Amino acid sequence: LRMGTSGNSFDGALVYELADHKLDVYTDSTRQVTIGSTGNVGINTDNPNKKLEVKDAAAQFRATNINSDNIYADFLMFNDGNLYIDSRNDTDKGGFRFRTADAGAKTSRLSIVPNGDVGIGTDSPSSKLEVSGFIQSSEGLKFNDNDSSFGLFPLGSQTLGFNINGDEKVRID
Repeated sequence: LRMGTSGNSFDGALVYELADHKLDVYTDSTRQVTIGSTGNVGINTDNPNKKLEVKDAAAQFRATNINSDNIYADFLMFNDGNLYIDSRNDTDKGGFRFRTADAGAKTSRLSIVPNGDVGIGTDSPSSKLEVSGFIQSSEGLKFNDNDSSFGLFPLGSQTLGFNINGDEKVRID
């Protein structure tokens, strides 16, 4: 099914390709959407490999709340290979919650609130990192990112040392 004006008979079209068993949607004479034989949908790709595949130099997908255009999450993939997720609610602030489901009950596991604070096991962290529960480290805890000269470090089986400028100042056996 092709649609167009008398000067251009191919402005828009729905084209079913018998050989590949897929449906292509054209606008302005350019293929925009493909529905493959497996039901996968591709935007800017004629061979989608997933249920929805968007192919672009800056691929973007927006999920918008049905009740307000000002509540949404944008998922963006740029040429740097990183995935960016932006969220917004009506007050121009948005956070993230990563949840898991156990026997149907959904539980927040990791939260990032609009000011950048991160919570693990808490939905409302009050500092840059707040953890509800134990933290386990096999390497130690550094208080700067330059070297291991300042921090708490395991010194052996059930021994903990506190170092300042590379010198052990406190040992707990």
